[in-house]
Order: sequence, then structure tokens, then C-alpha cells
Amino acid sequence: MFARLVALDAGPDIVLDRTTTVVGRHPACDLRLDFPRVSRHHCCLILESGALWVKDLGSTNGVRINGRLVESGRLDDGDELSIANLRYRMQVGPLLARLFPIRPPSDSAHPSDPDWRWVRRADWDLGPLDD
Repeated sequence: MFARLVALDAGPDIVLDRTTTVVGRHPACDLRLDFPRVSRHHCCLILESGALWVKDLGSTNGVRINGRLVESGRLDDGDELSIANLRYRMQVGPLLARLFPIRPPSDSAHPSDPDWRWVRRADWDLGPLDD
């Protein structure tokens, strides 16, 4: 296991064992949260460079990190993530740092950059970019 989001309210714990996880109510999502306030394609969770990033996919009820509404942001161990009204606590597994070591920043695009193109919204194709 790389990382886990532990449910603080309703909803299941989320085990993050892949690089990119699309979260929402739609059956095609990698992680389906069938709750009325969760959008069909709510957010995406990305494991990169030893960190977990979240990006809101234009959801109605938003994504919050430690109570602050964000479009995208980094989650650290112990941070609270809210997906609509579902709250989770970030818990880093022992393999995360070994498999995704923290690297120095580069000039390449990054998930916190609003221009970072990692998900295509056209026709709800939410897989990796296929230029």
C-alpha cells in the first residue's frame, strides 16, 4: 500500500495503490463514491514524487484540504481531505517514500500548476492524456 485516506465520516477508506485515481459517482470512475453530494467526476488523486495531489474536476460541492476550498493541492501525512461532505485523513504507508522518492523541483509542469494537462474533460474521457 502506498497511501490511504481514512474515512472520518460515512464512506469507505480509500487505498491509493495506483498513480492516478479518478473519484466520483459515475460507474467509470476508478473510485466510486455513491453519495448525492459527490459529483459524477468529482476529483482526481495523483501520487507523484512522494506526495499525494488532489485536483477538483469542476465538482459542484468542491474539494477541501484542512477545511480550505481548493482547486488543486498537495496532501501531507495527517491532512484532512473533504470530497463534498465526506471527510478523510491522509495516512502515508511505508512504501510511499521508497517507491516515489521526493525529487527536487523541475521546470516541467506540475499538478499544482493550473495549466498542467493530465486529464481531458472532452467527452468525459478522464484517462491520461493521449496527445
